[in-house]
Amino acid sequence: MLAQLEEEKHAFKREVQKRRKELDQRLERIHRKRDELEIMKLKLQRESEQSKAGAVVSSMATATKVQNSIQKHWELIQKNIEKKRIEEWNGEVTDEKQHIVDQAKNITKRREDVGNIKIGIKRQKKRICALKSMKKKQRHLEQEEVSIIKERRKS
Repeated sequence: MLAQLEEEKHAFKREVQKRRKELDQRLERIHRKRDELEIMKLKLQRESEQSKAGAVVSSMATATKVQNSIQKHWELIQKNIEKKRIEEWNGEVTDEKQHIVDQAKNITKRREDVGNIKIGIKRQKKRICALKSMKKKQRHLEQEEVSIIKERRKS
């Protein structure tokens, strides 16, 4: 009986050791799986952060593109406004230039008119001078005639 007890005790110890070994292996597997799960969890977090960072970078790039597009559009609008202003100024300058040309034509016409009037005045002066000269000669002749008549009467 003692041998049987010893054998049962020894069998019980082996079974306990076997169970303990199985539990240790199981615990080791659980630790490995847990570690694998932790590693997978960390990888997923890293990927998630990277995708978030990528999304942020992507949205920043999109925002930059939109901002650049808006800036280019604004510059085009400013250029068009400047172009319209220049066209308006050109129109005003053209109108003013035409007005100046018209005034120059009027001035030239008036100068011609004034020149013609001067020529007419000079002719009139010459005629008046000629008439004065003729009147003077006529008076002189009349005086000579009167003096001749007087002399004839005296004689």
